[in-house]
Amino acid sequence: MKINSLQYDCLNYYYIYHKEVAYQGLLDMIDEVIPYCFRPANNFNESFEDVVNPLSQKLSFEELRLANITSQQLLSWSIAIDVAERYQFYLNEPKFLLNEHVYNCTEPWFGLRCQYSFEFGESMFFNQIVKDEFLGRKPYSESSDIMVQMPCYIFLKCHRNGQFWCLDWREVCDGNVDCYDEGLDEESCFDMELNECKEDEYRCHNGLCISNDLWEEGKGDADCLDRSDEVLDASYIELCFQDPTFRCEEHSCRPNADKFPCGDGQCVPKFKTCPNGRHVLLIESMTAKGHLTNECWTAMVCLTKLVEQVNGTLCERWIMNNLAYEFLKQCDYFFQFPIIPIHSAHIRFFYENRHLKPTLKQFFIPDYICYDQQLCDSIIPQLVHENLTCLQNHTLLLELDRIQNGTYACVSPINYTVICLSAEQVNDGKEVDCLGAADEQQECRWEYPTREFSLWFRCSNNDVCLQSSKLCDNNLNCPLGDDEHFCNNLTIRCDKGSVHNRSEIEKVLCGLSEAENDRIEYFSVHTSSNYPSSEENIFDETIHWPIERHPLVNINASRVKDNLWAWYCNRGLIIHTLIENNSCDKTCMCPPSYYGHLCQYQNQRISLTLRLSSIDTHATYAFVIMLIDDNDEEQKIDAYDQFVYIAKQSYKFGFQCLLTSTCPINACQNNGKCIPADLTIPQSDYTCICPDRFLGRNCEKSKFRLDVSLDAIHIPSYLVAYFFTLSNKSEPIKTIILRKLSLFQYIVTFHIVIPFHIVIIKAIDKYYLAVLQQSPKTYISTLISSKQECIPIEQLFNSTVLTMVQYQRIVFYYDLCRRRFDLTCFIDEFYICLCTNDHHANCMEFNHDRNFQCILNNHCANGAQCLQDHPICPSTRICICANCFFGNKCQFYAKGLGSTLDEILGYEFKHNTILSKQSYRIKVSVVITMLIFVIDNWLNACVAIERTVSVFQGVYFNKNKSKQIAYYIIILLFVIIFCLSITQLVKLHVFEDKIEERSWCVVTYSSWIQTYSSIWTFFHYFAPLFINLLSALLIIIKTTHQRVGTQTSLSFLILLGLKLKKYKHLLISPVIILILTLPHFIISIILDCNKSSHLFWFYLIAYFLSFIPAAFIFIIFVIASPLYRQEFKKTQKFF
Repeated sequence: MKINSLQYDCLNYYYIYHKEVAYQGLLDMIDEVIPYCFRPANNFNESFEDVVNPLSQKLSFEELRLANITSQQLLSWSIAIDVAERYQFYLNEPKFLLNEHVYNCTEPWFGLRCQYSFEFGESMFFNQIVKDEFLGRKPYSESSDIMVQMPCYIFLKCHRNGQFWCLDWREVCDGNVDCYDEGLDEESCFDMELNECKEDEYRCHNGLCISNDLWEEGKGDADCLDRSDEVLDASYIELCFQDPTFRCEEHSCRPNADKFPCGDGQCVPKFKTCPNGRHVLLIESMTAKGHLTNECWTAMVCLTKLVEQVNGTLCERWIMNNLAYEFLKQCDYFFQFPIIPIHSAHIRFFYENRHLKPTLKQFFIPDYICYDQQLCDSIIPQLVHENLTCLQNHTLLLELDRIQNGTYACVSPINYTVICLSAEQVNDGKEVDCLGAADEQQECRWEYPTREFSLWFRCSNNDVCLQSSKLCDNNLNCPLGDDEHFCNNLTIRCDKGSVHNRSEIEKVLCGLSEAENDRIEYFSVHTSSNYPSSEENIFDETIHWPIERHPLVNINASRVKDNLWAWYCNRGLIIHTLIENNSCDKTCMCPPSYYGHLCQYQNQRISLTLRLSSIDTHATYAFVIMLIDDNDEEQKIDAYDQFVYIAKQSYKFGFQCLLTSTCPINACQNNGKCIPADLTIPQSDYTCICPDRFLGRNCEKSKFRLDVSLDAIHIPSYLVAYFFTLSNKSEPIKTIILRKLSLFQYIVTFHIVIPFHIVIIKAIDKYYLAVLQQSPKTYISTLISSKQECIPIEQLFNSTVLTMVQYQRIVFYYDLCRRRFDLTCFIDEFYICLCTNDHHANCMEFNHDRNFQCILNNHCANGAQCLQDHPICPSTRICICANCFFGNKCQFYAKGLGSTLDEILGYEFKHNTILSKQSYRIKVSVVITMLIFVIDNWLNACVAIERTVSVFQGVYFNKNKSKQIAYYIIILLFVIIFCLSITQLVKLHVFEDKIEERSWCVVTYSSWIQTYSSIWTFFHYFAPLFINLLSALLIIIKTTHQRVGTQTSLSFLILLGLKLKKYKHLLISPVIILILTLPHFIISIILDCNKSSHLFWFYLIAYFLSFIPAAFIFIIFVIASPLYRQEFKKTQKFF
């Protein structure tokens, strides 16, 4: 597919790098798509664009349809995906306008016109072609006769003493001036140094700011451009010349490491060999002859070891014949070499009367280091020569770790016995006196300055440096075999965990790599007893799991035979292109970082790092990235890119998602879910999403299982389980699992991918030691109680000890275990400590203040607390709901209709348990409820209204009409109440809560409806009571007015008092109803939906008290009224 004239006909290289487990069953993965395209340096029209391979077969979509060819078959023919998708669209709608032609190519040809082929003879996927071509590249040390054009960054003019310098983009703003003439590579770079970062950001050495989440305390991948956030160098950097992935393209050399960039991601000490040969450019610039005589120049390039031969003659011959020293007489008494600056465009080496020196040591050190006084004004010069300011070399010589006193033990290279070497012979720069050059470590330290090994074994007559693990391994790693000659059935084991008795020779040689070879460096539990100790709690045998993880290497990959052509395109790929007259031409397909017909130019680049945290892992995300030049007057889009990211593979693919893929039958075991293969990725396969208990490619393996029983511990809302896997090769590997608990859940089951030795359980801010095993088991059942609690040090020490700094306070920890035999473990702000069998404190770093809050706040609803087990790659998210909210996301509300038994007794009901086995609270509530005769307060209010109307109408009151009105009023009353409650009833439904293991009547509605519900609750309680009270007052007042007309001797107030005294029962009844109903109203307001409440009996009693007015309506209204009581007696006689 042709994108534009500067980028066309692309092939995608897919690379998925499975790193170690990031968390639980989740892998930290790098998924790269690298398009290899034709990327010419200029716009041009190729004359062979329309060349068609004569061996190809031209077919139309219609011919393919009639032959029953599917789009899947087209993909197997190496037809482009967009063409196959257009064909699928034609199959869906076979219209004439959609018909087009394709070329069916014969192997090994491919392309829209079958015009391309690779030089591999056998049929291979493109991914394998890329891997094989890169793996076929031999380093410069093995093929120094191969010279290729180095890729250069040409967007800056760069010269050294008038000569073009092939600048690498990594040399821009690296702190060293590489363009000596112009200095453009460091221009304005100081502005980056002034950049200030925010409090939640990490500042890289070059001034770049990255998020603290990306920093990861230096333990993760490098995110700084200069890799200054990386504690140790990544191992893959040494093989970047054979690595096609982007990880070698996105970083520069580490700061202050005095490294030379090789142009492909690898950095080597200056003047050392780059695998791709770029170091030759530096040597060529340093060995320029300039104004030096031929003899002087020959002597200097040989004595400084910049080259191995001059004009076909080995430098060793010049030196052995003393010709090099004779040639020094042809040099000026004070001269510069190299003739160009050796650092930052102004630091130079000068030599003075070298032919008069009595001896020439191994290192040909300059006599003076000269510099620009204006740039180094803090240094006092020792020599001013013409316009040069210089220092004598002895003030800047490196300290070579000379031993001033005593002797040095080493192995004799003659008879392989331990000898004592005098201090004067160590690092004296003369011949080697010890086996492995133990006394002369300069070369190895220069070669490996940042490695953890302080000493090395250097091969005889060679600069190869070996670790002690390479000694006596039955492999000749040294050219002369001196790493094996002395062994005589001796095995060198220098690992710190080894406890076997070492020989004298082995102790000395192990000293080359480790000063403390008998010390166990990493945390261990070999001095503690297992918990649980009972064998009945361990249900499987001990398993052995490889703690150290090694990258996978394809040892069967075929190699390219012609190493010259492997370097022909630099970081690109050679491809044969069909041109006119059916002849072929070699051209290059370049990755995005390079362009040109030989991929010889480095592209401009902007590195953008995004870290995404998604709630829906099955969603599809589209990203559009634009580089906008904003000059306040206009905005110009200089470059853009877009891509689609799918967290889980989809069975549909293609630009229009018209192509599909399917899973094999029964591909996943144990109820695993199969995700079809992504056919856009070569050699891709289906993926199984396994249930929580299983893992493996087909979910065929069981995870490690742990059952934790809670003994006399209050059941919390959730638990945090810390799993630690121990090794004598690394720090403990920690895995955290969150688990939400139901009310009656006293046993919690965890399934974990990796084995474990220690498990710490956190429950309501307390920590318990749940498991301690010297060897991991596949299935453990344990119990935690107060005996297993890890006590905080605040409860164990007085204020004097607690106010001490940490390193002073920790000495008291050992005394604590000696005094407290009952103490299992204790914890401070940085460590968790175990009391061992010998009553010592064995402490391990433990960050218990870790923040589990979700980065995104939209996972949980209704203000719930969201917790996740990992800040970046969470395997579990849980929602801790506020009161009255339920559901896996707290999306349901269970307190919408006032107080009900469902709200009060909700957590008292046991799931799937009959009534006879429920708690006594449930049984009592059921009996009382069945005895209550429920009549709504509104019916009582209607009776009060009718009574008031009858008093006011007197003899005109029509009973029959009143009955008819009452009939309609009752119906209307229920309709009105129903309509007023419809907003709640519509949202009311049953929710099956799998976590709580019960069914809820829940309501989901907005905040304004919740406010309406509260207002309706007030009205529902107070309106009937107000009507009852008002009707009683109106009846008394009305009857008083009637009596005033017949008894004129008494005033209205006196008669009113008599009436109130006579009919007080009319007022007492609603007051009693108000008092009895008030608790029900109160609990409907304050009921907090807690799982367990100390006000439980208050809620339950108040609830049943509110039914007393309805249940005892006979006593309140009939017995208390003489009239009603008389009517009741008549009714009894009638029946």
